[in-house]
Amino acid sequence: MAMPVVCDPNNFPVIRLPRRLQQAVMALHFKVKAPIPICVISVLSAASIACSAGYRVTRFNGLSSNIALFLLAIAASGERKSTCDNLANRALAEVEEMLQEAFEKDNAAFKTALATWKALRSGVLVALKRAAASGNDTHELEERLAKIIDNAPTKPVMSSILVNDATPEAIIEHLANNAFTGLFSNDACAIFSARTMNNLGILNIAWDGGTIRVNRKGHQYAPLLEEYLSRALCVTQLALLKHPRTFAFRVDLRFPANPLIDDAQTNKPLERFFKSLRAKIEHNRLLREKKSGHAHGTAVSHIWCREIGKHGVPHYHLAILLNRDAFFKLGKFKIGRKNLFNLLVEAWSSALKLPIEDVRGLVEVPENPTYSLTKDDWDAFNDFFRRVSYFCKAETKHFGDGVHSFGTSRI
Repeated sequence: MAMPVVCDPNNFPVIRLPRRLQQAVMALHFKVKAPIPICVISVLSAASIACSAGYRVTRFNGLSSNIALFLLAIAASGERKSTCDNLANRALAEVEEMLQEAFEKDNAAFKTALATWKALRSGVLVALKRAAASGNDTHELEERLAKIIDNAPTKPVMSSILVNDATPEAIIEHLANNAFTGLFSNDACAIFSARTMNNLGILNIAWDGGTIRVNRKGHQYAPLLEEYLSRALCVTQLALLKHPRTFAFRVDLRFPANPLIDDAQTNKPLERFFKSLRAKIEHNRLLREKKSGHAHGTAVSHIWCREIGKHGVPHYHLAILLNRDAFFKLGKFKIGRKNLFNLLVEAWSSALKLPIEDVRGLVEVPENPTYSLTKDDWDAFNDFFRRVSYFCKAETKHFGDGVHSFGTSRI
């Protein structure tokens, strides 16, 4: 019977390391009094991250790739693994602080440039609106607006080196903006069972030093804002608590381009839309109750984001969640029908203070818009939430102008 191999930490082959690494390991060991193998792992981690940007390695199987080192320390509580990691990576942490300072400086310059750009865009939009209202030629103003939009300032990207307990998506996002990364976890369960190891495809590519490419329909991978994702998740879960059978759907609201309504550069029209929609749904339920003697009520939960189109005209992407016992379909997309779609059209007409005919085409329903959610159907829930995560892209959000780019119903 084969006997288990037991490693004596006091006889760890430190001599096999290069001299500088030997000195670093022993200095860490004497300072922290942690077992030598733990000190070795911390020093090797720091060394591999420090070298990642400038070196490639050829392995025994002939594959050439960037440095990719995977290390696991199994240690009892109190053996000071985290302390060793913090000390070994202290120089990297200092570089992180320098990168943060550089980003804050670039971001301050970006905010100034963005404010100037928005002022120019707003001025041309006002002039364009006046010219269109007066029946004057707007060709020159449209060209100026297109040139201003093409010269929009680029938001700086925060460069960093170290991440902790990250999901596969967060690792991809980090690598999209940085040449390398160091992933650390104080709890191996966070890596092996909870998040990071749940996408073996990505881990296999990383292990082989390959290139991770992520594509989305019609656009590149875009980072998501975690705060927005959390709010969207809370709203969806609360909607299911209120209504175990929930009807969710997607819809987009657009403004007429010429002339642009007075407060289109604020979110007041959207506020009026939801106020009107709630009133119309409540009235619909009262009529139903009068007709049949009973009607299911519904809360109106929603998630929305605001984006700016090519010519500076805003639009909204919405997800609305209702009681499926009250509404289970949108109905035919034809003006004048008595259905949920027309309640949306009437509410947007009221919000814009325009006749129904003038908002024709401004309430858009995308492909495959509806979802039937229940607390036990995780596939449907995941499909819906994946769709809504599009609202949380950082790439398409405008910050610093005092107008929210994302919102939800009250949580």
